[in-house]
Amino acid sequence: MFDPFRRVARRRGWWLAVAGVASAGCALFLYAPAALAKRAIPPTVMLYTDGGTFSLGEVEQTIFGCYSSNSMVAPLVSCVDSNGVAGTGSPSSMVGSGQLDTSVLGRFKYTVTATDASSDPGKTGATATASFTYAVAAPPTATIKVPADGGIYNATQVLDASYKCAEGKFGPGLSTSNGCAGPVADGAQIDTNTVGQYSFSVNATSQDLQTGAATSTYTVVYPTGTAVVCDPDSVAVNQATTCTATLTTQPHAGAPTGTVGFSSSKAGSFTPASCTLSPDTGLGADVSTCSVSFTPTVAGSQKITAAYGGDSVYHGTSSGTTKVTT
Repeated sequence: MFDPFRRVARRRGWWLAVAGVASAGCALFLYAPAALAKRAIPPTVMLYTDGGTFSLGEVEQTIFGCYSSNSMVAPLVSCVDSNGVAGTGSPSSMVGSGQLDTSVLGRFKYTVTATDASSDPGKTGATATASFTYAVAAPPTATIKVPADGGIYNATQVLDASYKCAEGKFGPGLSTSNGCAGPVADGAQIDTNTVGQYSFSVNATSQDLQTGAATSTYTVVYPTGTAVVCDPDSVAVNQATTCTATLTTQPHAGAPTGTVGFSSSKAGSFTPASCTLSPDTGLGADVSTCSVSFTPTVAGSQKITAAYGGDSVYHGTSSGTTKVTT
């Protein structure tokens, strides 16, 4: 017997069955076979690691999972991260472990995509994604202005520290607790009471725990003063005079050591060209002297200069002058 209701129901994918007929009417039962049920929920992706800020070349592993809402209807086809790493497992769940690309500085997005099979033949399955952003940052830097690297400073000189730190490119910012730390605070006074060679280091720390540092090596020395006298101060051309350099320093610093070099503003010769200082107790406990012979070779007045080179204890920036007339 032809049944139009049954035909329509079958065309729409449903089975319609007649259970029976009674005087009160008809009883109908409706069935929806699982093979033809439609997917209501797409697959899901779970990321078990998170983003952050990383250093250049840092190794950072990722763990991810993809899950089917109904593996009988829509089994998983793939579970792949943005670097092409595929998860493995069953049609219901796949798990994978990848690695963030930290080969280049910048800000990036890491994504995992899950794809399942379609319940409709010939159609593409549903997809789902999960992602996080991360940064690859350069380390912070520190720079020191004072004390300068190779700087020479006088004992008891007022010396205020001057330094700064900067976050690296794409970094999250310097640490709020110890982002830029030196032996003394920036702008604070550095102890110069004791002579010697010292190192001054500043450390920069980022919020992502990357670090940078700068170090300057400087010397604290006793200040000195140089004077020179030539006796006699008036000689004939090609006649020699003795030029004596006298070095003084601060009280209780001891007699300066080292050498003194000489020069003239016109023609002449020094014998020797420089001399080595020796303590001169007759002038004081903190005084040294040394002498050379100078012979002018042209007529006229000229200036004689004595320059002290200094050493690891005494400053060598001072010089003295006198005149010799022929």
